[in-house]
Amino acid sequence: MTVDIWITVLILLSTIGLFVWDRLPLSVVAFLSVFALLITDLITPDEALAGLSNSAVFIVGGMFVVGAGISQTGVASALGVRLGRLAGTNEIRMALLVMGVITLISAFMSSTGATAILLPVVVSLAVGAQISPSKLMLPLAYGALIGGMMTLIGTPPNIVVSDFLADQGYEPFGFFAFTPMGIIIWVIAVGYMLTVGRWLTPERVPPGANAVPTDDAMLTLADLTQPYAVQDRAFALYVSSAALLSGHSPRSANIRERYNVDLLGMQVQGGELNRPARVESITPETIIPANTVLYAWGERAAVEQLAAEQALRMRPMNEDDLAIIGNHIGVIEILLTPRSNLIGRSLAQLHFRERYGLSVLRILRLGKPLNSIVHTPLRFGDTLLAEGSWEQVELLRNEKRDVVVVAKTDFGDPDVVSDKLTVKGWMAVAILGAMVALMITGIVPIVTAVLFAALAMLLTNCLTIEDAYRAMSWESIFVIAGMIPLATALENTGAIQLLSESIVRNLGPYGPAAIMAGVFLVTVVLSQFASNTAITILMAPVAFKAAVSLDLNPATFLMTIAVATSVAFATPTGSPVNVLVMGPGGFRFTDFARVGVPLQLIILVVTVLVLPLLFPL
Repeated sequence: MTVDIWITVLILLSTIGLFVWDRLPLSVVAFLSVFALLITDLITPDEALAGLSNSAVFIVGGMFVVGAGISQTGVASALGVRLGRLAGTNEIRMALLVMGVITLISAFMSSTGATAILLPVVVSLAVGAQISPSKLMLPLAYGALIGGMMTLIGTPPNIVVSDFLADQGYEPFGFFAFTPMGIIIWVIAVGYMLTVGRWLTPERVPPGANAVPTDDAMLTLADLTQPYAVQDRAFALYVSSAALLSGHSPRSANIRERYNVDLLGMQVQGGELNRPARVESITPETIIPANTVLYAWGERAAVEQLAAEQALRMRPMNEDDLAIIGNHIGVIEILLTPRSNLIGRSLAQLHFRERYGLSVLRILRLGKPLNSIVHTPLRFGDTLLAEGSWEQVELLRNEKRDVVVVAKTDFGDPDVVSDKLTVKGWMAVAILGAMVALMITGIVPIVTAVLFAALAMLLTNCLTIEDAYRAMSWESIFVIAGMIPLATALENTGAIQLLSESIVRNLGPYGPAAIMAGVFLVTVVLSQFASNTAITILMAPVAFKAAVSLDLNPATFLMTIAVATSVAFATPTGSPVNVLVMGPGGFRFTDFARVGVPLQLIILVVTVLVLPLLFPL
């Protein structure tokens, strides 16, 4: 091995190590590797910038916009509502339908986005059927990942291997080239999850927990707040004409800063603490009149201090109070997404209330409520209980990048999700259909078809330019752009040739099936801990060289890599999809390995046996 090869391999191992460490953004790691390659003269400046002009970058970016259009126009939500109406209460039937619907959606949009849309629906199905949500979370996650195998645009690794084939002078994969293998794996996965997988999946969450509302199963505020132990933090305060707070606003009285107490709502009435007819939300500028009941949230000692200093009468809230508040004020449960910008920062640092117009009432961490929340850095896996006006709740429900609303009260909710498509919904479906038709017929290059669809989504107002920017996973795009130069360096220095020769030398005597199995295992193991797109970029040239050196069909080996990167079932870090279902399912790290590893081994055997039939060696 030459010095250049040693340096390149060292940069490669360091990059993978930083991916696994997961303390730096993936895009930063990718560009750190580019910088290291530049200063060691392993690539030229032109080669360093080549990733930004690669067609895969534009295809992946365009697909984020197209997927956002499908989501924003309600197409995916309509499928979710129909799923709820068809599922019934049978666990096996529900799991089958969940895997079918999520796979269909994920074949044409981001699997993470599709999971975020269906997650509340699936949790509510479990609650309505009185089964543990844990039993449906893994079918949801695995179905989303398998959906990426179904089409060329299902997941970025498919686009990467297709582009790589084209760059090497071979026929690229067609739009539905992935579908036959995807269907076979889907059937196997469904059979597994309805039998062995169902038995292996633990019931971490009791039946009836973690509910979200549906047309026939509304969630009360008392039910939603039960895991957060709110009974010792919720109080009713009566503001008489003699109270110092009468005629003043919360801001002028410095309520939140002085007492660290949140005012959830108020009711103006004639009696003292009689049951109010309607609760109104309170802003910092709201003038509080006399003869008003305030609903407050905070530590008992802090509320007692507020009551004493402001001459207010105080009592703990009861279930009737909670029910009334739930009728008129939005209360939601929020789950942080895997790479949320909120992680590592406190509510105070984020200015959460000013940013979202909602007050965080409590944080649940590892199943236990935190007592101090304002200055506590948020962690992955935290769930937040928040309240505010229905308008602000709706705005947050449309936010899919940093947070996902997994539960909410439904009284007074202005948005009733329907399974009927709007005009814009039909437009989005038509644009998606036109894009697929252009890809299948080959009238224009794939990148042209995707950019046409993305532009059409914007011109028809299926989504705004702001929505498009929010939907874009810049990290995924920059990972692709940053990892291509590393693959170039591995090629230029001969490291790929050396690695492929090693695979052929050690596994070649056992036949092509052994080489396929080796490529699959290396890819699937790395994909459990690092970006599947980055691993695809690195493994594609290795598999290609190995196939060409044995005069075998490289398409078979590249398809093996595409399959292996899509079966990240064994760890929560393998995919953002796994992370999304981890909280609602109550899973531990080992639960994914317990259920996922046997399925991965089955898929390995099926891949080695079936792929040579679909893509003859």
